[in-house]
Amino acid sequence: QALPEFQADCPAEVAVRQSGQDCFSITRKIGGLTVYVVCSGHGPWGKVVSFRAAQSIPKLLLEASEAATEQLLARAVKFATTELKHFAEKNGYDLRHSGASVSILLRQGSSIHMGWLGDSRLMVATIYGGFHR
Repeated sequence: QALPEFQADCPAEVAVRQSGQDCFSITRKIGGLTVYVVCSGHGPWGKVVSFRAAQSIPKLLLEASEAATEQLLARAVKFATTELKHFAEKNGYDLRHSGASVSILLRQGSSIHMGWLGDSRLMVATIYGGFHR
């Protein structure tokens, strides 16, 4: 189930894709902020968990007021958890044995901020001409 109520008023370009139990989203907000989220689901409802997290995390990050980026990343994960619990209760999903690891990257201009929960980590690489890092 998609999140049309999340995306209806979103002043951003949103792309969400899912493969198996894994899901990612790329959301570009007008003004230059881009949010990348990768979720790796596990358990009977891992597909649902990863899909909902990949949609709800950018929503909070794009709507959040100015705060320290570290705090925003933590709040986004808490928001996704709360949203997922409400969704599961409303639709009768038992998520006790399901979950997802989450990796988040925020990019604004030349600055990036990263966070992760679980065993899905991030790696940043720079490619410039013949130089690789």
